[in-house]
Amino acid sequence: PRAARLERSLAPLADLPLADLLAAAPALLADHTAPAVDAVADPPPGSPFSRELLLELQRVCIHTPLYGTRWASLAAVGRGEVLHYGYAAGAPCVTPMIDATWLVRDGATARR
Repeated sequence: PRAARLERSLAPLADLPLADLLAAAPALLADHTAPAVDAVADPPPGSPFSRELLLELQRVCIHTPLYGTRWASLAAVGRGEVLHYGYAAGAPCVTPMIDATWLVRDGATARR
């Protein structure tokens, strides 16, 4: 359910100018929306995972006592080039994206 929900959320952004897309996309990575309860099947008998945990794991930005989102990245790729690369070095709901496009461009190591 998570991937399909994220794909639906991204679809309206597809025709935006790159700057607008890059401004809107980080909020999608920080989304805490849980799927409908019936979107996730019950775990099999004997599973160490509860249905509640399986629901939590379908959020885009995950926070559980033992597992969670610790890093996120966002890349915009054009024909033969990386237009933008950014990352959040922490949960994207509380950590701002850093523009690190220079890391993935040709000659990046030579410039640093």
